Amino acid sequence: MVPGKVNFSGTPKSGEVVTLQLGGTDYSYTTKSTDTLRTFVTSFAQVINADARVSATADLTNNRITLARKVATSTEVIEFKLVIPSGSTLTGE
Repeated sequence: MVPGKVNFSGTPKSGEVVTLQLGGTDYSYTTKSTDTLRTFVTSFAQVINADARVSATADLTNNRITLARKVATSTEVIEFKLVIPSGSTLTGE
């Protein structure tokens, strides 16, 4: 639930589609051959920031994305779920 954190570890493999299901909307990022864990986290956070209700901040020290409400006083319940392809060397929670 937002606010929350999505932690990542491992190594992104080119062509993997990672999705964050956020309050009924899917935000997906396809990994590139040049992605490292840090560039993946940064790029995926940028994709998620398209959401009108949630901001995503890349925390490169901890390899995570921090999710927060764009309107701090909002009481809307926003659930999220991370979807990573099976067999991926990238993991998240």
